[in-house]
Amino acid sequence: FKTWVFQVSADEEKIYIGKSDGGPAENAIWEFEIQTGQSREITTIAALDAQAGSEHFITGYDSWDDRGSFYISSFSMYDGDNVLMLGLDPVRLKVEQGLLSELVVLEATQTGSQITVSRSGDYSSSLEVLYEIASYNELNEFVETVRGEISVSAGSPNIALNATDLPLPQRQDNGRLVFKLVNDGNDYVVGAGREVELVTQ
Repeated sequence: FKTWVFQVSADEEKIYIGKSDGGPAENAIWEFEIQTGQSREITTIAALDAQAGSEHFITGYDSWDDRGSFYISSFSMYDGDNVLMLGLDPVRLKVEQGLLSELVVLEATQTGSQITVSRSGDYSSSLEVLYEIASYNELNEFVETVRGEISVSAGSPNIALNATDLPLPQRQDNGRLVFKLVNDGNDYVVGAGREVELVTQ
């Protein structure tokens, strides 16, 4: 077998590794936990898609989108078939496979200068949440972003943030600021309320 898929989660806790070159029935995605060194198979490619699962190789590195999915290609050489591209959301996939007990969905809402980040599901454990604040100029062109992490406490469905207490991009260029929740690729997904305009006054 060879590893041609290597995807690090945004929270830098997991690596999703592809097992390839062992024959179509053997190609699979594994999850490696960086802190403990433990690994487990999440799914075979054949279980995801019959056509992609009939190909001999999978590959894909650092190809995440902003919705928490990464992308890999599945192909065989010298057979004239097209390359197939697969998008995998590892959090939803782990929920479907029973590796996570439930799907946790985050939403952000705003009232004045207060932002509330809410989560669905079981609140018994704390949850580390990634976010970014992006600045745009008067022409609505992206200028700069800063990233951060907050923790929703165990037993709580949400956390309230004061916009004036958050780190802001140094360059703002008299435009607007946007608070965005970031999919961590490990524990949760972000719903439709993924971003709000930041009011700092």
